[in-house]
Amino acid sequence: MLYDYECEECGHEMKDVQQSIKDDAFTKCPECKKDALIRIIYGGTYASIKKEPTTIGQLAERRFEEGFPTMPDGRPIQKIEWKKTDMVERAEKRSHEKKERRDKNEAKRQKLNKINKMTPEQKRNYIKNGD
Repeated sequence: MLYDYECEECGHEMKDVQQSIKDDAFTKCPECKKDALIRIIYGGTYASIKKEPTTIGQLAERRFEEGFPTMPDGRPIQKIEWKKTDMVERAEKRSHEKKERRDKNEAKRQKLNKINKMTPEQKRNYIKNGD
């Protein structure tokens, strides 16, 4: 992960420091030599978890994608199992999720732009007070 650091004493900034999330944060400022560095976290990634199928069509599609030729009860997977309504529901859901992701990413971008325009003093206040 990339982190920024800022010294609360002298205002020295360290940008884009590569560290593992498991690593301890740096505390000693290389400029003033005081233990006054604070780690500023930004960006990041997310993980996606695939939900269990809730319809026969979803189960058939999942098993087909995983390479199974049959349903759990032994019936062969046929195209008829993939009901049109399941496909429409899935397409609508994907469209809705895509819009939600776009809106969420736009909100993140706006927040990061706001933070990037702040002075070091404003950033410290933002971190301490959350606003």
